[in-house]
Amino acid sequence: STLYDFTQLGQYLYAGVANKGLVIVDISNEAAPVTVGNCLAAEDRDTDQIFMLGDTALVTSYNGMSGYSYLHFADVSNPQNPQVLGFWENPAQY
Repeated sequence: STLYDFTQLGQYLYAGVANKGLVIVDISNEAAPVTVGNCLAAEDRDTDQIFMLGDTALVTSYNGMSGYSYLHFADVSNPQNPQVLGFWENPAQY
């Protein structure tokens, strides 16, 4: 899978991965990073960029078939169990 974007916050790396959405990796041991959680996976969307606002991840994605782009919100206060809070959809015509 293609890695599109990532950001680090503390011991965690938040990565946008094609068809896997937001993947959270514990990098406290850089010699042995461990995937601890993920959310926002969609087979028809590529994750583009990730921004962090405290315990909230803002993740952009794009659907090449429909031309729609999305802004997703996820609560990552528990990296092992991230929760989708909602999303905003931007139709292709805008």
